[in-house]
Amino acid sequence: VSLLTTSRLRFGACSSSELDIITITMDRCIETMYRIHLTKYHKVNAGKKSV
Repeated sequence: VSLLTTSRLRFGACSSSELDIITITMDRCIETMYRIHLTKYHKVNAGKKSV
């Protein structure tokens, strides 16, 4: 989260649409990766609990 915040502050001076698109894409990419990670983690935990 801090990485995204600092990148936004850095690009805040020149708020071009291109940078906005890059930031939004990064947000979505990280969010998707985080969700996949959580899903894998929960699946592993569920497997351990059932065994």
